[in-house]
Amino acid sequence: MGRPATAEAVDGAVTPSLPASIALQLATPVDAPPTGDEWLHEIKLDGYRMLARKEGDAVRLLTRGGLDWTDRLPRVAAAVARLPAARLALDGELVRLDAQGRSDFGALQRSLSRVDHRSLLYAFDLLFVGPDDLRDAPLSERKRALRALLTDAPPDALRLVEHFRAPGDAVLREACALGLEGIVSKRVAAPYRGRRSPDWRKVRCLRRATLPVVGFSDPRGGRAGFGALLLASRDDDGLWYAGKVGTGFDQATLASVRVRLDALRRDAPPVHDPPDACDVRWVHPRLRATVRFAGWTDTGRLRHAVFEGWEEEKMARPQGPPVVAGVRLSHPDKVLFPDAEVTKLDVARYLERVAARLLPGLAGRPLSLVRCPDGRGEDCFFQKHPGRGTPDTLGQVVDEDGDAYLVVDDLAGVVSLAQLGTLELHVWGARADRLDRPDQIVFDLDPSPDVGWSQVVELARALRQHLEALGLGAFLRLTGGKGLHVVSPIERRSTWDEVKTFAHDVARGFARRDPSRYTDKLSKQRREGRVFIDYLRNGRGATAIASYSPRARPGAPVAWPIAWSALDPTAEGPAKVALLDVLRDGLPSANPWADFDDARRALTKAMRQKAGD
Repeated sequence: MGRPATAEAVDGAVTPSLPASIALQLATPVDAPPTGDEWLHEIKLDGYRMLARKEGDAVRLLTRGGLDWTDRLPRVAAAVARLPAARLALDGELVRLDAQGRSDFGALQRSLSRVDHRSLLYAFDLLFVGPDDLRDAPLSERKRALRALLTDAPPDALRLVEHFRAPGDAVLREACALGLEGIVSKRVAAPYRGRRSPDWRKVRCLRRATLPVVGFSDPRGGRAGFGALLLASRDDDGLWYAGKVGTGFDQATLASVRVRLDALRRDAPPVHDPPDACDVRWVHPRLRATVRFAGWTDTGRLRHAVFEGWEEEKMARPQGPPVVAGVRLSHPDKVLFPDAEVTKLDVARYLERVAARLLPGLAGRPLSLVRCPDGRGEDCFFQKHPGRGTPDTLGQVVDEDGDAYLVVDDLAGVVSLAQLGTLELHVWGARADRLDRPDQIVFDLDPSPDVGWSQVVELARALRQHLEALGLGAFLRLTGGKGLHVVSPIERRSTWDEVKTFAHDVARGFARRDPSRYTDKLSKQRREGRVFIDYLRNGRGATAIASYSPRARPGAPVAWPIAWSALDPTAEGPAKVALLDVLRDGLPSANPWADFDDARRALTKAMRQKAGD
């Protein structure tokens, strides 16, 4: 077996590769925990089973079904990468904690519709570390090695599952009293067996089952979407009606699930012994819902069922027209970027993937959309006002003149923009609740075709230095074109006129100091050989491209925030980030604009007076 420790191999030794596939040990369900000193007991966590693998710099996070969720969980992956072992495999549970510190399966599943920075991995077993295969070691030794390995792990991403040596029935009573799911009892001296084994035994406080959805009832009162899901159990004779579940749903789930259900409608019930109700709509049983319940009635109905989530792998399979973040896509194969072969479905999945970083700068702001329903280069048009066919997932704000503007507030709203054939998302510099007070200043550095990239970089750095000397922050964004945006977050105290005048004074100051290289004039004749410092994005009603928005340009580029350290004056031009690259590689774990809101400062009178200096 080798030494059960976290030390690496001695000099000259070769650490073998991990097995290509590692079978997980599963617990046997029982009605009561075992007794005796040969057992330890852990709290049963309510999440997704996860195998974390690390070999050198490569980390993979795999579900029990073999799905690779590494890109979904950058913070957990980074924590595993920092563990002090060049080779390891640890077994655990991915969870999302509620306000009381309990694992919340529903919140976890909702968070996994996008890149997730709030869930964490609870590790309970160590299978490989360094050159050693620990699976034949007793559980007690594996636990000691795991605790040593996780000594300095960041607790917001990776934690050790603690265990108890108290009597199992006492641990179970306490777990149930705290509203937890149950406990898992494990034999202290047993090896790790890659199969279901009586050496691990699980007891639930409430029962849990994953059952086919066979129908739904109409909503009543002020409820949206549906009233309850109708569930079924299965035996050798087929599906039998098993009752309803109508609690445990949030508003977003009610709306998004109704779209899925409508795509599966059928006329006849797919179950034996269906209920006689006029408000029931039947569906093909292709979705499976996980519910908690107190037990079964004598007639085979669920008692006190509460919705917990969906069977992940089942929901991942296409069901008729594809559904992304609750939005049903028509014509998903329509090509919107012909040169890059990017489809409407690609755009929707891209927006879903980047939504966690896109929404903070997009949500609640009036929008101007570039819509190209027939693809880039065809009949594209701007839209900023709600119109006929605007989906319910988009909101609106009305200004003091009575003009209505589109706004988006959540993931479903973002993805619905793809359904509309939207290829660019431009935003106001103010939020809907205070349209009269901008909260950011945007400088668009737009070089003429004969200007080298180094000149743009030099200006961006000088502008940053100037803004920081005034007391403002400066953040950098690739526009997806040939220029850059320098953005300063400000507190919502200044008027539009004050902000626009400040931005113009800054631009005019640079143009005055070096008129052969910079200009604040929009005229193309005045821009030859110069970089135009476009301050006009800062007027009321003006917009700038949102971070992470696609651009309606060849290659399907996207507007991309970058760190100042990534600015390379020796390059031939700005880096290009393409939509398909992000779909393939995911978001980088580091967010270069993570401190954007913390950098907000008031635009003071003194700053405005010194703007052009």
